[in-house]
Amino acid sequence: RRFSHRIVHRPSAALAMFCNLSGETPRDPVITRTGHVYERSLIAKHLANHHTDPITNEPLSMEELIPVQVKPVVKPRPTTATSIPSMINLFQNEWDALMLETFQLKQQLENTRQELSRTLYEHDAACRVIARLIKERDEARSALEHFKSNYSANGASSDQSGSSMQVETPTLPAEVIEKLQAKATELSGPRKKRAVPANLATGETLAGYAVVGHSTPHMAGKPGVTCVDINANSQIVSGGIDGQIHITDENQKNVATLSGHSDTVTSVACHPSENLIISTSKDKTARVWTKKGKDYNCAHTVDVHQGSVNSGSFHPTGDYFITVSSDATAALHDLNGQTLVQWPLGNACNSAAFHPDGLLLATGHEDGKIHIWDMKTLSVVATFDSESDAIGTLDFSEDGYQLASVSAHTMTLWNLRKQASTRAVSTEDDKPFGSVAFDKSGIYLAVAQGTEVVVHNVKSWDKVGSFDGHSKLVTGIKWQPDAQGFITTSMDRKINVWGVSEEEEEEEKPKKSSKGKRSRK
Repeated sequence: RRFSHRIVHRPSAALAMFCNLSGETPRDPVITRTGHVYERSLIAKHLANHHTDPITNEPLSMEELIPVQVKPVVKPRPTTATSIPSMINLFQNEWDALMLETFQLKQQLENTRQELSRTLYEHDAACRVIARLIKERDEARSALEHFKSNYSANGASSDQSGSSMQVETPTLPAEVIEKLQAKATELSGPRKKRAVPANLATGETLAGYAVVGHSTPHMAGKPGVTCVDINANSQIVSGGIDGQIHITDENQKNVATLSGHSDTVTSVACHPSENLIISTSKDKTARVWTKKGKDYNCAHTVDVHQGSVNSGSFHPTGDYFITVSSDATAALHDLNGQTLVQWPLGNACNSAAFHPDGLLLATGHEDGKIHIWDMKTLSVVATFDSESDAIGTLDFSEDGYQLASVSAHTMTLWNLRKQASTRAVSTEDDKPFGSVAFDKSGIYLAVAQGTEVVVHNVKSWDKVGSFDGHSKLVTGIKWQPDAQGFITTSMDRKINVWGVSEEEEEEEKPKKSSKGKRSRK
């Protein structure tokens, strides 16, 4: 009653309240049942840990606090803000503090970005390593299953014959060997007596070759053309990283697209007289494509290999083709896709090429070695060691005496009669060798080195010309008849056709006519 009496008789009196914890006027005051006043935020922090009144030590909870309804308290200005100069100084100090805090925040943001970038890079690298390891694991499992199945089959057959330790050596059927021998006899005689073609391009003409046409038929999302050949209709057949095969005509117009491979096409080979194409791919298959009407269709799929099929080539008979793989095996097939024989090579194989007579097969391997196989016995008759990295492309000269090979850093010419290298050329890392090809006469050798193609005279090794028309590594070379031009493919998606330009051809006409008049006189 006394308390109420005072309030009634002194209604205008202002109560001075102070927080019992901070000693300052509270902005949000609350009062306990014992009459003590506190700042709400301070007493809330205290009760979160102790649950007692800080003055009386009696039990206390937030629900028991009673808010005090008072007008908001406005704190008086500090003495430093009572004049304009002092306020300017105060604002300057606050601005400086704000700038320093902003600078620190920027530094923290930059550090956080760098840490995030490094973490994302490490995550990406880890994902790639994991993907590669999973792929290697799957390939190892597949190879193991393949080995187990072959081992079981060989074990069963050997047990039936009574000699469990003896494994049958793979051989070709007798009728196939007879065909190979007959074709070799047919080709070897005329080949040795063959004269230089009358229409063969001279070195001077070849040196003036320029790009007379180009096309980019392969997908831009997966750029890169990996291989090239010319079919019986003088059309260009190319394979790419996009898994597609494109056929373009002499006007560089795409006339057909062959889709079926699920990974990079590693090689294409055209039948010398029929509309027939074989392709190999990293998807572990080879495909036989035939033309029906205007369209090409996949007639047969060969899936006998357990690794990437890296190269395919027609035998000179035109009745068979070879495939070699990273699983260290080679297989000979007929045109119906039936595998006649498959035999081990001893090391992962990247390329294969038949000798012009067809009785020898050259295989280039990951260990830098080249094996020469006798096709009749499927045995190695010679081995060339390039003492370099993995062998890429192989090509025999038309006379059958020389073999050209390239790895990333070395181009080598081998003499089959001497069974030794006659020339070796090295290159730098920024200009790796990509491909090599003899022309049909065997006089010229084109070597893809980096983004350019260098043509040499094989006998004198004089440089006939250097041709730079690509922006990335040249991956394939194919000569046209009588060296009247050649085709190049590259990782820049371009397929370039090299030959005599129209201007140079017009200039050559008067020279040829004047030579003809002098000869008639």
